[in-house]
Amino acid sequence: MSKMFRFALVAALAVALIAPLSIAQDKGVGEKMPREVYYALTNPGNTPLGEDPWHGPVPADISISLEFCDTIWIGCPNTEVLEQWKEWWIDMRGSNVFKLHAVYAEGHHPDGNTAGFSYSDLGKDAVPLGVVFHVKIDPQPEWEVMALHATDIMTIDKATAQTVCHRDETIPSLTTYGIIVLVLLLLVSTVWVIRKKRAAVPA
Repeated sequence: MSKMFRFALVAALAVALIAPLSIAQDKGVGEKMPREVYYALTNPGNTPLGEDPWHGPVPADISISLEFCDTIWIGCPNTEVLEQWKEWWIDMRGSNVFKLHAVYAEGHHPDGNTAGFSYSDLGKDAVPLGVVFHVKIDPQPEWEVMALHATDIMTIDKATAQTVCHRDETIPSLTTYGIIVLVLLLLVSTVWVIRKKRAAVPA
C-alpha cells in the first residue's frame, strides 16, 4: 500500500467521522425589519390598506382613545417573499394598553381570498408601559391584519410593527470546528506534498 493511498484513506476517514459533528444547518433567519402600520376603528374586511376605513401609514407616535369593548384593527403590508414564512410583532405603548386582547390574525389578498394562511402562536408579552403582540404566518399574504379588543378604557400613544422573514429550506454550513478540521487537513496535505517533492529530488 503506497504512502499516498494510506494518506488519502486516513483523510477520508477523518472527514467522515468529524463532518457530521461540524456541519450546521442555517435556517436562513432574517433580521427584524420595521413595517408600516395602519389602523381601523371599524371592521375593514378585505379592504386594501390605505383605503377607507384604514388610517395610515401612521407615525409611531399617535393618540388613539379606546372605550371598553372597542375593537381596533392593525394592518401591515407585506414586502417579503410570499412563499416564505415570517414572524410579526406589534408593539403598543400607552395608558392601559396591556389590557388589549388579540382576537384574531388573518391574511388578505386583493382577490378577497383569506384562506390558506396558517397563523400560530398568537400571543402577547408585557413590556414597560405597553404590550407586544406576536404571531407566526405561513405562507405570507399581501397584507396581514390583527384585531385587538379593548377590555378597559385606554389610550394608545405609540404603535410600531416589525417582521422577520424565514427561509423554509436549511442550508448546510460549516461550524467553527468544521473550519478548523478543514484547515488542518489542508496543512497536512501541503506538508506531505512538499516532503514528497523534496524526497524525489536527487542528492
